Amino acid sequence: MIINILFFIILTYFIFSYLYQEINAISYAPPDAILHIIFSFVITIILFIVISNIKNSIELAFKFSGIVAFSIGTLKEIYDLKIKKTGFSFKDLKNNLFGICYGLLVMLWIITFMRLFNL
Repeated sequence: MIINILFFIILTYFIFSYLYQEINAISYAPPDAILHIIFSFVITIILFIVISNIKNSIELAFKFSGIVAFSIGTLKEIYDLKIKKTGFSFKDLKNNLFGICYGLLVMLWIITFMRLFNL
């Protein structure tokens, strides 16, 4: 059990440090990038909580919250392309993926510690 906790902490550290470096490497419109990350993060967590409460399945919540959040981000980019005529941005999709990964990692972290300490 201690080995699982250590592995989880080390893995989380490496993933978050990689994502942090990627976010800092963004050179175009940082406020826009941060907004994409934050909104994807929040949408992912909200969807995770809603799906896990409705279906009572954490595994299903992990799968669908990420998929639905990414679909929402993709539809927003299609809206930008077709309606706003500002173009489709793969950088925005990448930022959405960062936010989704952060959201899923935070939920995984919370669930793991809740199970470890029987909360």
